[in-house]
Amino acid sequence: TERLARNFNIRFSAAEQYEMALLLVSRTSMLDYAAITPDNIADYIGSDCTDLVHQLINTVKDFYDINLDEPEFFIRFALHTHNLLVRAQNRSFCKNPLVSEIRQSCPLIYDVSVQLSGIIREKTGITLDEDEIAYIALHLGGALETQKELANRVPAVLYCPSYYNMDSSLADRISRRMEGKILLTNVFTKESLLDQLTGSALVISTVRLHRVLDMPLVLISPFLTNSDIMALNRKVEEINTQARRENFRRSLSAILTPELFETGSHCTTREEVVHHMCSRLLALGCTTPAFEAAVMERESISSTAFGQFAIPHTLKMCSPRTCMAVYVSRTPICWGDTAVNLVIMLSFNPNDRKIFYDIFEPLSMILLDSNNLKGALLCRDYTAFIDFLVEHME
Repeated sequence: TERLARNFNIRFSAAEQYEMALLLVSRTSMLDYAAITPDNIADYIGSDCTDLVHQLINTVKDFYDINLDEPEFFIRFALHTHNLLVRAQNRSFCKNPLVSEIRQSCPLIYDVSVQLSGIIREKTGITLDEDEIAYIALHLGGALETQKELANRVPAVLYCPSYYNMDSSLADRISRRMEGKILLTNVFTKESLLDQLTGSALVISTVRLHRVLDMPLVLISPFLTNSDIMALNRKVEEINTQARRENFRRSLSAILTPELFETGSHCTTREEVVHHMCSRLLALGCTTPAFEAAVMERESISSTAFGQFAIPHTLKMCSPRTCMAVYVSRTPICWGDTAVNLVIMLSFNPNDRKIFYDIFEPLSMILLDSNNLKGALLCRDYTAFIDFLVEHME
């Protein structure tokens, strides 16, 4: 403040100097990151904060089956949480210009962040705004995307007749150039050994085969050219897309039944449609009487509307049955400060948490495309709705 006063010819009161100190304390860490470990971080931020961060990480594991228990992530997330709590105590939240972009492009990561903000409110009494929730999403995003890439690696085998160790050299180049996309599990030098294949999704070969395989095949040169890399990338994306679609269809078919798909125009507000859909789920034995209040609690933290559709659900998975209810409205439904024509309500049993992970983000990303949403609104039964969603999943 002394330098600012000299440069701009202004005076700062003691209260204003104190506010400046709070601003710095809540947004910076004058710490040596190399000296901090998960074992000693409580010495810097306190045991209450570290206990809270452990609970947040455990919740992500229990609720979404996502493991964030990695030392570097833990340290940085713990320091962020400490600063967040300091800001909250002094009512000095950060603005985040990426809120809308994060909600639209990373719906699952944002939803995980909303879940964590609910725990923070429960444990500390502090209610985070959407800007702070989006900052949590930024921390989670890198860790989650890395795990997603590892999960999407395609197991493959290489068939390359041996000549001056050409097979091992080529295998090394494929592993380096396709790192994170292909998991090379074996190298065969004789075609007859391909009959023993199990657990692989792709065969990479330097020569044409004399047999027909019941799995995808990519022919490459022994020198692994850029064209070969492009062909491998295309095939990997094709395999992953097909696997995602099959998994998506299984999950949707397991939780959406004919009686849970409905079209109408009698609901005009968020409260009306939530009450109507919760009543239907309760009557079918999917939920408990407390479900409706839990859905509205989630809405109070951050709206579940994305443009013209909404996916209301609860912060915790506590339903007797896992179900998905769909309401297609012929007239717009007032949903906070927006209007929606499609409402998809999710009710989850804790044992089916993987289904939530498998459908929430694909469902959101499909419907964020305005043309896809228009097509979904034309579906008149649950079979057509599922077929349409699977067809437009990328």
